Amino acid sequence: MADPRNNIPNKNTLAKDWMQWHKDLLSAGLSTDDANNLWKAYWDKYASRSTDDNELRLYMKSYNVDISKGLDGLKDAGIGFGQGIGRFFKTGKYITMGVGAVLLFVILKTLLNISKNPIGAVNAVGNLKGGGIPK
Repeated sequence: MADPRNNIPNKNTLAKDWMQWHKDLLSAGLSTDDANNLWKAYWDKYASRSTDDNELRLYMKSYNVDISKGLDGLKDAGIGFGQGIGRFFKTGKYITMGVGAVLLFVILKTLLNISKNPIGAVNAVGNLKGGGIPK
């Protein structure tokens, strides 16, 4: 636990450091409301748009502090949507690999059966088409 007096944010503070300072305020014994109010006062005074990011907005939102501006809410929703699409494709990759493995097994099994009895395989295909090996 760091002493929050030793790492007071300024205009060059990064988003991760703003989050850490909030955690330090809470760890120092301030109530959630007091920590939030002090944090927000410094945020309003020193924060720049470059320090604002999705992770920080979501972290502060979990403490009922809204630092979103303009289209940030839409951007956050877009990031969540993008992550959902990513999970879908990751899952789809494994499903495709599973289906491919089953198809490979069926093809290899068929080739093995053909190699064991090629005449029978030709006759079986011929029976489907009305032909086969002449007798």
